[in-house]
Amino acid sequence: MDRGRVPSRAVALAAVVSLLSFGSSAAAAPLEGLSATARRTSVPSASPASADATSALWTLPACTGDPLTTTLDPAAHWATVVLDPVHRLPEEWEPPDLVEVPPLGVSTDARVREFVLDPLLAMHAAAVAAGAPFDVVSGYRSQGHQDWVYHNATETPTAPDEPRMVAPPGHSEHQLGTTVDVVDPADVSLTAAFATTPAGRWIAEHAASFGFVVSYPEGAEDESCYGWEPWHLRYVGVDAASDIAGSGLAPRAFLLRAAATTAS
Repeated sequence: MDRGRVPSRAVALAAVVSLLSFGSSAAAAPLEGLSATARRTSVPSASPASADATSALWTLPACTGDPLTTTLDPAAHWATVVLDPVHRLPEEWEPPDLVEVPPLGVSTDARVREFVLDPLLAMHAAAVAAGAPFDVVSGYRSQGHQDWVYHNATETPTAPDEPRMVAPPGHSEHQLGTTVDVVDPADVSLTAAFATTPAGRWIAEHAASFGFVVSYPEGAEDESCYGWEPWHLRYVGVDAASDIAGSGLAPRAFLLRAAATTAS
């Protein structure tokens, strides 16, 4: 989110990690306070009765509060770190293995973590083959870049809702290096209208098959803390994306609830 402006057109939760099976490229994530040898492969990992009890008692954390910095290593736990208006990354953190994304329609010098590139290119090729190509207009953003985006959105917004659509510096999923913004080639603006384009419809139906989730779904602002952004895709791996898509929850709510179930 983190609605960045298209070139020329224009915290992580310290006590939360879902021990899911995120595919071969994702590191298994320990729940803080537990041994790193503790693992889970699905949600819930507890018995159905205890998991249901936990879910019934669990309350989704608020979207407001004093900033909290993760004690997890975002490089290793990229798939389960929760970033929202409260939870943030360590100061000036950046991924260790960024690579350039080849120009896909619009040349934006986008970068992602190395293991994200192949799934992204595979998804793009499939979309092109289906007659629904998309362009990547934003990838990794440093904390400094996000500060610039946030300042512009709050000081000189281009739309009334822009300030609430942009993460503060240090709180953006783009800083993880696993997140991209995509657009339809016929309309490179980052608006909800993307969902009605061929690319937007294809993304909504197929992104999870390539390991990507829409971080901020329609009608889920209370769960995601941000408005609907059909263009904002975070890579979490195919298994996790499938689980999230099947849960009916926004990714933030899914990860937080899974962690609460694990801890019960």
